[in-house]
Amino acid sequence: MRFYEVLTELMVKHKLKGVQIYDKLGIKKSYFSKIKNGSILPPDFLMVLALCNTMGLDELEREQMSITYQNEKISTKYGLASAAFHQLYRIGFPALSGCTPFSPMPEAVIQGSEMVKRAFLSVVQQAQSVKLLMTPLCCENLLIDVFAALPEELCVEWIMPLDKTEVGAERNMASFISALPALFLHCGSVRGMYTDLEDLMHMSVFCYWCITNHGVLLLSNDCCKAQYLNTPDIIALYLSQFEELQRQTFLFMNVFDNAESFLRLTSTISPDTTPDNRNEIYILKNAPCILMERPKDDFFRYVADIDNSTEIIEMYYNFLVNCSLKKKVKVTFTEQGLYDFIHSDVFYETSKHLSKNIPKEMRLLSLYDMIENAEIDNSITPHIMRLPDYGKGSLYLMNLFTSGRIILLYDFGKQYRIADVNDSKITNFLISYQEALQNAEFISDEKSAIDMIKKELEVVCVNEKKEAPGN
Repeated sequence: MRFYEVLTELMVKHKLKGVQIYDKLGIKKSYFSKIKNGSILPPDFLMVLALCNTMGLDELEREQMSITYQNEKISTKYGLASAAFHQLYRIGFPALSGCTPFSPMPEAVIQGSEMVKRAFLSVVQQAQSVKLLMTPLCCENLLIDVFAALPEELCVEWIMPLDKTEVGAERNMASFISALPALFLHCGSVRGMYTDLEDLMHMSVFCYWCITNHGVLLLSNDCCKAQYLNTPDIIALYLSQFEELQRQTFLFMNVFDNAESFLRLTSTISPDTTPDNRNEIYILKNAPCILMERPKDDFFRYVADIDNSTEIIEMYYNFLVNCSLKKKVKVTFTEQGLYDFIHSDVFYETSKHLSKNIPKEMRLLSLYDMIENAEIDNSITPHIMRLPDYGKGSLYLMNLFTSGRIILLYDFGKQYRIADVNDSKITNFLISYQEALQNAEFISDEKSAIDMIKKELEVVCVNEKKEAPGN
């Protein structure tokens, strides 16, 4: 059942009229009518709680309202993220479960993955802040369910143990892929801590922590056992240990839900380089738009009109110019992306949520600039990829800096997320993967890419001549 159906059913059961509810809640009749007919959902759990109190519901009825609201509130966002990550990584999110929450008893050991999940959900949903120490490798499904249920405004601090051993690149890459779906459901940051993961997982029965203002939930490495502690001295002890660990960590990943918050950190996002220290940047895009050589006025006019904010446009322009001046740039197109970039009448540099349509003439001039740079001084080298992994999908952009930073942009239809990842082992792994694909001839060499781009540009010129008046 949907939330409005449960609400209507309980109103009939308790013989309540709408006026008895919206008057006590202090909201307008029209607003309550939209909730009652299913047009909108209450904005948060506080409104659901207020509804329950006003209607005089018992514990079972409150639970029914809360679970229905939770599942409906997150279903759209969850579905969009699930589809996007399935398309990119070929991984599916676990099905959302409407398990009945319960309050774990202090000191008692909770056993069974389902019981642990119920305890975890109950603990975080009652919290004002959450501090996590855990790797997603053994508890990916649990974390996704928990993150999907978190209110957007809840402050989450996450320390993720990363593998410092020789095989760490692969394991850290696995952690990165496992963490992204959860993070994209609840924007936030993760701090990384290099350790020996095997030692950590065998050091204690309960090696993972979830600390809230109400208590501490300790979890086993397979998330099949947990223990809940809620005495003030225990909470204070774990809080102090968590703060000590934080001092030893680095910012591993940041996820933003708007361009402004991302661009305000450009000073920390761009690697500190000089023109003599040309760190490479690998750009993998569905259809990259290289506008770094275009005049600033043209850039402002066509590219980054984000909320009509001149300040944000200025930051975005400076960010791109900084990349083009200080680094060697490797750009990887998909075949379809290149075709769309050259031939489409309507085209956005990243997505329609972040930029205005860029006229075809502007795009063609940018490609001519890129070819010129490639042929003169190799400052920009294009490549063409013919694998489906980076084809028409939800990953719009991936920048790999050899200094160890990755920038990703995903689009989920009506919303987007920008992820900023900082881990040299993961970056090196992806760059090695990119180079291996190139060696296996799945990615063209520079000369072949330039020839393909020139060929497409010639096709455009021929077609324009045919369409010109008098021909």
